[in-house]
Amino acid sequence: MKQLVFSEMALGTMTKLNDNERLADLAVVQSLHVHLPPFSPNSSSTWFLQVEAHFRLRQNTSQQTRHWHLVSCLPPDVADDLADILASPHPSHPYDTLKAAIISRKSESEHSRLQQLITATELGDRRPSQLLRRMR
Repeated sequence: MKQLVFSEMALGTMTKLNDNERLADLAVVQSLHVHLPPFSPNSSSTWFLQVEAHFRLRQNTSQQTRHWHLVSCLPPDVADDLADILASPHPSHPYDTLKAAIISRKSESEHSRLQQLITATELGDRRPSQLLRRMR
């Protein structure tokens, strides 16, 4: 005989749940609770790798949920730069559209990255292989 438990749902109603439903309910709650790393405009591609790792760990695959998590962690100056995208999210791919806009608008251009490498790159206390990775 399966044990039934009572769980208070987000709407405040009491519902009988079996073990499978409880696990599904727990997965939904876990996917809603995501702590994203602070936005890093100097390495937005790397930042997105971290963000998407958080989403995968929480089994968050919804475009809308990912979009709203992303919006909630953007600094105000970045959100201002993306106001047109934020005001009217893409109906079927809001996360992918916002991600592409962030990368294209907030990432350094190839020219400025090259200029910075030429003028500001020093070996310092790094190994040559570390410097090479940084330069790439």
